[in-house]
Amino acid sequence: MLKEIKTSSRFIFTNKNQDGFTLVEALISIVVLSLITLLLPSLYTLVVPVREYDQHAVYQFFHFITDEISQSEIYSVSNDQMQLNNTLNETITIEQYQTVIRRRVNQSGHEILLRDVLSFELVENEHFIHIKVMTQSGEHYEKNIHKTIP
Repeated sequence: MLKEIKTSSRFIFTNKNQDGFTLVEALISIVVLSLITLLLPSLYTLVVPVREYDQHAVYQFFHFITDEISQSEIYSVSNDQMQLNNTLNETITIEQYQTVIRRRVNQSGHEILLRDVLSFELVENEHFIHIKVMTQSGEHYEKNIHKTIP
């Protein structure tokens, strides 16, 4: 059985019932639940890493290839390999080697341009070179690089 204690003060009679929630407790719990709900997306991104590295790395690779083509005098595409001759009369080869795309100068060296590559395709067209890259995370990227007229 509920026991109510009535106390009196000089002007107000109050009931001190110890069962149930007060309005302040309910408001505090709503605020706490709202904060947790607001923070869940940011906590999720901390737990599950975002694979933006692949996207930035591939875009940087495409930019590098575009610069190489624009600075070269002669280039050819064959067997998913690109060969460029620059103004210093160096032969630059860009090809896939295992899971990386590498750059070699005069058939020596091993400069890595892009890592974690599953497939790399080059298709030469009349007006552009079409590049397809698929990363090991399953992302697929394509770019058309317009040929410069030597």
